[in-house]
Amino acid sequence: MEPNEIEYKIKTATEDDILAHLQKCTTNFSPPLNERVNIKEYSQKIFAKAMTFEAWKDHFLVGLIAAYLNKNSGLSVYITDVSVMKDYMGLGIASTLLRECIEYARKENNKEIKRVSTSAINMLMSYHWPGNVRELENIIERAVILSEDKVIHGYHLPPTLQTAHFSHTKHTYNLQHRLDALEYDLIIESLKNHKGNMVKSAKELGLTTRIMSLRVKKYTLNPKIYKRPN
Repeated sequence: MEPNEIEYKIKTATEDDILAHLQKCTTNFSPPLNERVNIKEYSQKIFAKAMTFEAWKDHFLVGLIAAYLNKNSGLSVYITDVSVMKDYMGLGIASTLLRECIEYARKENNKEIKRVSTSAINMLMSYHWPGNVRELENIIERAVILSEDKVIHGYHLPPTLQTAHFSHTKHTYNLQHRLDALEYDLIIESLKNHKGNMVKSAKELGLTTRIMSLRVKKYTLNPKIYKRPN
């Protein structure tokens, strides 16, 4: 599968398209999406009220970001879903879809964002996004404001999001979770830069290969996927 085989569209998916996509992606969430919401009702709500940023392959919806846009005061972007089918992960689909949402926030805050780090994408995709968007309102705008290098990193996201990714919980977080988010981000970025080469990444990060292997195991990373083109 090549990234250029994916077609990107905005607000073209039907309710049935969204439902079929979420049913295929339910186990990508932690806990599984179907254990937290009624997927049919959730799909109906996304179709009726959200702006959808879509990735298509052969008439199948393989990637989706759904966001509520609040235009009452400037423009706020509230993400309610980030999902990519497992067979299509590692092709840069999520980051491509996120650019559309980020562009809204960038214009509002007059700040340039060039990309979203892999760690931030992973956190966004592993978190269960309930219908209660007030819990995470302004998440993209917040990340844009915090960014200092034109990149949204995992540590720019709210602590609740980082905690959900690392511990599968949502209500408790501490300094260690924030440090883990930073370490996770640095390791992934290094693995991407060196195309999954553990030895080169360890050297860049000032770690021994043994410690690097332990960190990769800690965060359940697979260096081989970073050998793919982004």
